[in-house]
Amino acid sequence: MGPDGGYVAIYTREQDRAVYGVGGDIYVMGAIRVQGRYHGRIFVPKGYALGDNITRDKAILALCEKHYPDMKGKMWIGGDTGGWFGYPL
Repeated sequence: MGPDGGYVAIYTREQDRAVYGVGGDIYVMGAIRVQGRYHGRIFVPKGYALGDNITRDKAILALCEKHYPDMKGKMWIGGDTGGWFGYPL
């Protein structure tokens, strides 16, 4: 909770592990809250700037792997999560 955090989505190509699809063969399987802030509807984790590639952040993926150990190497993260809360672009 609080203004210094937000959510990154956890993506996969494994449809059977997904909550919903976002297009093509890309699916969201969950989300995790980390430090950072929203820029419009894009969440930027602490230590990154808007536009940086966060998809393979080792620390955040280590947290994801703690909860989805069988998905190691089959998931990545992204910050386009503000739409869940009605944030504008």
